[in-house]
Amino acid sequence: MKKVFRRFIFFVSGYIYREKFFLGLIFILALIIRSVYVIVIYRNSGTSNWSDDWYYSLLGEQLASGDWAPHAENELYMRVAPWIPLLLAFFNKLFGSSFIPFFIYNILLSSLLIPVLYYLGREISGKTVGKILAIWACLNVEFFRYTPHLLKEPTIYFLMPLIILLIIKQIKKENYYIIILAAFLFSVLIHTDERFIFYLPIFPLILFFGHPFNFKKSIKGTFAWIAVVFLLMVPWGIRNYKTYGQVVIISHRTTAFTSMIWGKDLSGMKFVSSDEDIENQYKSYSEAVVNVKSSKKSNSFNLYSKTLINIWRPAYFKTRVVKYSWWDKPRLQKWSLKHNLLSLLFYGIYLPFFLIGIIISALEKNYLVFFLSLLPVIHSILHAYMVMPEERYRYPFVFLIVLVGVWTITEIIRRNYITGFMSRKYSTDEFDRK
Repeated sequence: MKKVFRRFIFFVSGYIYREKFFLGLIFILALIIRSVYVIVIYRNSGTSNWSDDWYYSLLGEQLASGDWAPHAENELYMRVAPWIPLLLAFFNKLFGSSFIPFFIYNILLSSLLIPVLYYLGREISGKTVGKILAIWACLNVEFFRYTPHLLKEPTIYFLMPLIILLIIKQIKKENYYIIILAAFLFSVLIHTDERFIFYLPIFPLILFFGHPFNFKKSIKGTFAWIAVVFLLMVPWGIRNYKTYGQVVIISHRTTAFTSMIWGKDLSGMKFVSSDEDIENQYKSYSEAVVNVKSSKKSNSFNLYSKTLINIWRPAYFKTRVVKYSWWDKPRLQKWSLKHNLLSLLFYGIYLPFFLIGIIISALEKNYLVFFLSLLPVIHSILHAYMVMPEERYRYPFVFLIVLVGVWTITEIIRRNYITGFMSRKYSTDEFDRK
């Protein structure tokens, strides 16, 4: 009986090791997990936990009716990037309702994330790292928490690693259709969340880490990237000019930065209402924004340093005071035991190895891994400046923390293997076959 069981385990493990079988199996598993999650949550809670979802839904309905300047009842203009409202408008037009189609869209993207992360891990460090990354993403609740919502997170979580994967593929295949596709997806990303336009000049730097290094081809790829992104920004840019009377990149929130060069700062939310209570509510919000800006000037180091720590903090077992830019007063924050344990399991345990990986990649002159490890650092500094320590704002780059962390573990194991066996050198692919 034991022999039969061992043969069965050996047979199954042999199939799991096969790449296509593994990817098919884990993709189906991801589809099932996410579909069941959406059905259970939506059946039990419905829309009772929705907040920003209703705002996106309203914009989508107005766009579907032909109103290209949608806004809520008590505001002058929409305050978000257009991709999600446009997508909801498309589903409204096509199906008469956007809820279920958008849930299916979220399920598909959060499931397709698994093979994307597998191939990214394989490109960086071989099949073993790719499989670990795929399993991690399949079971990580943060990647499907927002599937029964009308929010942007599933789109961002999917696009970020896919864009990076395509740029790395461009290095190896030197096919300009790949970089054009990456630029198109980046355009979708910044029209989903305008904050990511900050990475427009940063992502193409990956092209300069190819082996052998080819400066001419890297420059061509960079120009193709920038040209395509700018071209795809034109349609919504024209709409913005007609709406705001000035050049506005993606949404009015970017004018907080562009007003230093041209135009007015429209980033403050402009509300109008005949209802005194609503007017006071929005006035209070505006004052909160002003207070945060004032606190930045008066106590900037303390505010930024605490925000930076909170962005990287893996757990909140004890109640801590956390400041958010959109809240007038600091918020007392403490997570449940389940939340803390899940955060430690899918994020916290990788942090030490990620930090070690930054050092190892620099010492080994693995500049691609080193550059990728810097992206979460850059992202955290950007959000510390904006005073946004929200967990979901950290997650677009958590996959890189885990990727570098797992890469570091494999490097440590490989180094020990070398030390123990007469300094014989093994490649990462050889490690995968062990």
